[in-house]
Amino acid sequence: MVLFLSIEQGHFSKSILQSKDENFDRDGYLQEDKSIMLSMGNESTNIESSQPLDIANFLSSKKFHDFSLRFSSPRKMSEFLENIDNKGLRLLSSLTQISTARLRVVDPALASRALQEDDSISRLEINQPIYQPREPRLSEKMNSSKLVQTVGESLGLDQERLDWGRGVTLAVLDSGVDFSHPSLSHVDHEQISLVQSIESVGRANGHGTAISSIIAGITEDFQGVAPSAKILSIQVLDEQGVGDVFTLAEAIVTAVDKGSEVINLSLGGDTPSSVLHSAIKYASSKGVLMVAASGNDGFRGVSYPARYEEVIGVGALDSDERVAYFSNYGEGIDIVAPGVGILSAWTEDEYTLFDGTSSAAAVVTGALVSEISRSQGVSTSQIKDLILKLTNEIDKPGFDESSGNGALNLNRVIHRNT
Repeated sequence: MVLFLSIEQGHFSKSILQSKDENFDRDGYLQEDKSIMLSMGNESTNIESSQPLDIANFLSSKKFHDFSLRFSSPRKMSEFLENIDNKGLRLLSSLTQISTARLRVVDPALASRALQEDDSISRLEINQPIYQPREPRLSEKMNSSKLVQTVGESLGLDQERLDWGRGVTLAVLDSGVDFSHPSLSHVDHEQISLVQSIESVGRANGHGTAISSIIAGITEDFQGVAPSAKILSIQVLDEQGVGDVFTLAEAIVTAVDKGSEVINLSLGGDTPSSVLHSAIKYASSKGVLMVAASGNDGFRGVSYPARYEEVIGVGALDSDERVAYFSNYGEGIDIVAPGVGILSAWTEDEYTLFDGTSSAAAVVTGALVSEISRSQGVSTSQIKDLILKLTNEIDKPGFDESSGNGALNLNRVIHRNT
């Protein structure tokens, strides 16, 4: 039985998902014994969950130059990948931890036969793009009474915190990090690039460098939230700030297996992904905390992966402690944190005022890492609960779709027993 997630966009049409069609489960997958007409351009076919699907016409599309298959077990995946060239497919990558392979169609007829004959395949998914959140329009920010703030000022931190983060490894999955920047030269780090088109991690744009400086940077003018943390930088975005969900899933699995306790995901996409969600579930099962940006479009609709239940979805506050005009809201928002005018590192030894839910996510990541380092014997899930519980109300009491549980208050967490 082969169940298909998206031919057109990586998922079934939004009209189907929003109508809560009984043919689909909560993740948008076709239920057993149900069927639906699926279209791509002028082509259409009837998908029945109880019958194999003739997909040769669909497999000839350029969209199948990059797709993934999920298998019932790692062993079944290994068996399928044997003699893969004789199945009209080319193996691009595989993740044993989530029984998923990334493939390209070479011969549609052979590939169609191979997919229909293998009962161990449970999901097929087109590899979808993920992006750096768009940069908010700075003119909107000029109404704020404070245009520049360090992360310490934004959180009201006046304590000595050079040791915060010691002994904790966090992963920054982004555009790469320039650790030669003066604010990051002290950081214990490891760098991996999963972006094939980039010759060197050092060529990456400044987004990942800014994120890392908010978490662990040190200069004469500012300190990050957890300056002694170790950073594992895994590059998943190219110089244009674009990546894909399989590479992101691979990075999450890699970060977990390399011992990261927190993963920062200041990126996102519009559509759900079974591959990405499987990697997130893998991380969650290992006790790894994940923090993601909600998006900078200013509308209802939190980006993925922030929308997933296992991920802490973060919105942005402006410097007047209001939810920022650009911060996406709705299902998936768990907390808000400072995200306007944050002094951060950038490329070529430069500094910038960083705006957006990306910076807000980095602030929350830093708070989690710092608290893990100070709270021996306390589980990561307990620390997550503390961070989400000991918040400040924004506009109205209780949980709401704009600010989630409220605004991050790290001082309340630190002094909870006093």
